[in-house]
Amino acid sequence: MPITDVDIFNKALSLLNELTKQVTSITADTSANGKLAEIHYASTRDEELRLNRWIFAINRALAVTHTVVLPAVFTNNTGFLYAYSVPSDSLRVLSLYVADPSGVPYGVDHEAELQYRFKIEKGIIYANVPLQTSNPYIKYIQQITDPTDFDVNFVEMFAVRLAGKICKAVTGDESQKASLQNEYGALLIRARAANSLEAEDDSEAEGEPWWGERSRC
Repeated sequence: MPITDVDIFNKALSLLNELTKQVTSITADTSANGKLAEIHYASTRDEELRLNRWIFAINRALAVTHTVVLPAVFTNNTGFLYAYSVPSDSLRVLSLYVADPSGVPYGVDHEAELQYRFKIEKGIIYANVPLQTSNPYIKYIQQITDPTDFDVNFVEMFAVRLAGKICKAVTGDESQKASLQNEYGALLIRARAANSLEAEDDSEAEGEPWWGERSRC
């Protein structure tokens, strides 16, 4: 049977030994746990997708020129000449590159060789690669909302992250926080070993622990 949003949230509740008050809906269950689901499910899902480079969530799209006019680029002092829109379903832009391997030696990652520097401000990608001649592509983390598309390791890590978010509200304390942290770390190692997520050579490729500054139980 395909996994559902409700299944994932109830898995998180089970990690907190909450087996008798599971939810029936993420958005329409009026119980206390149902309200927690409505508050935390979608935002925590997007947070976990954005934090690590899950292969199933990586997407590519041809860059689309943003409606901002060139003077606005200079007024914004970005130092870039061209402006592109961030894809509407993007949670995190990974790279801007030209999909043209010509001139790149055989066996060399042409995408890595043909990446361009860019800056994102207020939902606009600024770069010095012209759309008219180069056809740049955007590689990004896509917002995946259908749980049947989730990798099995993502489901497990997502549930642990959810349990960490709701642990105090459900149990009344944070005594399980340490064990949840350890379980998340072990699952992260397993996901990388199984090639479920992609660690590339940049400062954010390997993500951060969910209990760090960006997310707390």
